[in-house]
Amino acid sequence: MPTCEICGKEVGEIVDCKVCGVIFCADCGDIEKQLCEECLFSEDELDEEDVWEEDDEDEWDVFDEEDEDW
Repeated sequence: MPTCEICGKEVGEIVDCKVCGVIFCADCGDIEKQLCEECLFSEDELDEEDVWEEDDEDEWDVFDEEDEDW
């Protein structure tokens, strides 16, 4: 039987994480997304923190206009 690299248990099904390559079981990640628990947690943080709104991009345009005046 294959062994999970995260918890060390022998399990019936394992998956390679598509981000870091660790071999994990269903208890240690999301098999459907093919992400181990660490990469799954990192993905959730990125989704929440790195969301740009359209207004954020407009602020950068102001800085570009100021640079052109120099």
